[in-house]
Amino acid sequence: MKRILALVFALALVFGVIAPCEKASAADNTVHKLILTSHTGSTDAMYAAIVRWAESLMKESNGRLNIEMHWGGTLAAPRDAVAFVQQGGADITWSTASLNPSMFRYGDILIAYGDLITNTYISTYAALEMYKKLDVISGEYKKAGIKPMAIHTQNPPIIGGKGAKVQTPADFKGLSVQSLNKTAIDLLAAFGAAPIAVSIGDLYENLAKNVCRASIHDATLFSEQKLYEQIDWLNTYNYYTSTAFVVMNQKKFDSLPADLRQLIDSKFESFSMDLAKDTCDRFVNFLEKSFPTTKVELYNASPEMIAAIKAMTETVAIKPYRDFCAKEGQNADAIMAVAEKALRDGKAKYGPEYDWFRSMKK
Repeated sequence: MKRILALVFALALVFGVIAPCEKASAADNTVHKLILTSHTGSTDAMYAAIVRWAESLMKESNGRLNIEMHWGGTLAAPRDAVAFVQQGGADITWSTASLNPSMFRYGDILIAYGDLITNTYISTYAALEMYKKLDVISGEYKKAGIKPMAIHTQNPPIIGGKGAKVQTPADFKGLSVQSLNKTAIDLLAAFGAAPIAVSIGDLYENLAKNVCRASIHDATLFSEQKLYEQIDWLNTYNYYTSTAFVVMNQKKFDSLPADLRQLIDSKFESFSMDLAKDTCDRFVNFLEKSFPTTKVELYNASPEMIAAIKAMTETVAIKPYRDFCAKEGQNADAIMAVAEKALRDGKAKYGPEYDWFRSMKK
């Protein structure tokens, strides 16, 4: 009898161990569907890198991650995408700090260093260093309830237009210029230009009809939107550097199994630099292959113009940044010191061979 009871007890222990294992195994095979929305399309520089990242996650998770991708703003408009993810309408989005200025008051300081940033590797490296080393910057994402999958920077926002070239600060006076970036708009207004908030989608028609005569935005858009058909010149000065990111709803991320969270985290830096590579390569390809076939004149900013823009940036970008930090009890100098060191280190690591305009300097 004792032997029978011992056997029953042993079997109960075995089945008690096996049952949870079976449940765990079943849980491990759960497919977690994630919805990604982006206002970018298949012609944009970020598209391919995002697709590669999503496909690698689906493959390496053995299908346990299923990322459904929606492009061209079909789920959310550019300015609404992050809020849409915060509210759970989608799980992941690509967006920029400039489209969400109230959320990213500290992390967008790279806008002030346009003339020091000659490729996206340098500025992406700096953005990552700032995120890792400054709680005030990483805290902006936490406060917003979003988890960064990648942080990177975009191609140089340069100015292009029709008619007389912009060569001196005085040439801005009265000029109708399209921009969606606050820093650029403030710069334009300070120089006496007339900023116009025309969407990128409507810009071609507005240039054609002379509603606006120039535009400042990500340089590759001049190619991707075929704006070169409507402009006469492009000036190569990098007016500001916009920080961009791929973010996920934090609660959704936290709900994933630990191994899937670890898989996603493991790709943070490589995904960031992959986005930097694609954006850099796209613009260099435009300059070296597409641009020479157009009739657009490409020219450098004069020393007078560069000095004027840098001085005005101090007024319209850096001073307000310092004032905001002081109001919030933060040390602007400490934040900017981390940014400047990261830019120097990034420049040492990613030198002239990655320069946007290297083909022009040969």
